Amino acid sequence: MAFSFGPEFEWRFSMKSFTYLQNNKLMVSDNLAYNPFGVNALAVLNFKSFVIFGRTGLTQLFNQDNSPIRVTPVNLGIGFSF
Repeated sequence: MAFSFGPEFEWRFSMKSFTYLQNNKLMVSDNLAYNPFGVNALAVLNFKSFVIFGRTGLTQLFNQDNSPIRVTPVNLGIGFSF
């Protein structure tokens, strides 16, 4: 078993919002006020070939100067390594 954690840096280069209306895919917006760079805290727990990971954003997803929405990205997941 192994446990690792640390910072993770990301670059968001494109973000769009879509919705479905009566089986038709419509683009709501491609001009979202998102932060182009993000910093996350990442933790990974390995059990031989089974992996559990968690990630939380340390920066907001949207730029607070241009958007009233406050969103912090959070991801949880499992994986398998070969």
